[in-house]
Amino acid sequence: MSERDHADRQWRREKGADDLLDLALNYEHILLIAALCGPVPAHEVAAAQYRGSYFDPDGALRFRPAIRSTTLRERLWRGVTLTASERAEAAAFVHQLLTIDPAVRCSAAAALAHSFSS
Repeated sequence: MSERDHADRQWRREKGADDLLDLALNYEHILLIAALCGPVPAHEVAAAQYRGSYFDPDGALRFRPAIRSTTLRERLWRGVTLTASERAEAAAFVHQLLTIDPAVRCSAAAALAHSFSS
């Protein structure tokens, strides 16, 4: 491996990826999560090991391609045969499970006790 290849590999590892494809896929994953679940809380960004690879110093995503945000409710309406009230309850339940901030996210015990999960 050349010195340049070694330096490139080291740079990617410092960014939190094995290669540029990993870096791009990780970023895409963060974008899709933010589109569905909302922005990443500032304290989560501040605690992230590789925040400089994906976030600006102010906590905003470094690159902001146009991705249409989709609500959980919209996703649940597609091809599902639930009633309107069941869809609303399902959306509320799934939203609790997909909350980014672990301090706010529904615990496993609370999820199992939820009326929609039974």
